[in-house]
Amino acid sequence: ALNEGDKVLLTGKVAEYYSQTQISNVIMIHVISSNNPLPTPAAIDFQRGNYGVFSTPGGYVADLERFEGMSVRFESNSDMVVNEIYNFVRFGELVLTSGMVPIQ
Repeated sequence: ALNEGDKVLLTGKVAEYYSQTQISNVIMIHVISSNNPLPTPAAIDFQRGNYGVFSTPGGYVADLERFEGMSVRFESNSDMVVNEIYNFVRFGELVLTSGMVPIQ
């Protein structure tokens, strides 16, 4: 069994499945070392970084796919509001908005 902090080497097929990157058909897993420190969470700062794209009709949508599956830390000074938790239990996914709850 794998444990948190294990550094592993594996062989498998990388693919997108329902917009999530996954590794399937794993044929080999080798634990290289154990009890390694976890990586520092990636810092996301919406005020300084260019993480988004503008969508129709002109709203800002963050494009954070490069952080998929990573531990992250939000650096902005603005309040974050949990807007949706539908996929939280199944996928650990939630929707956040910055500043206020969007009007629906």
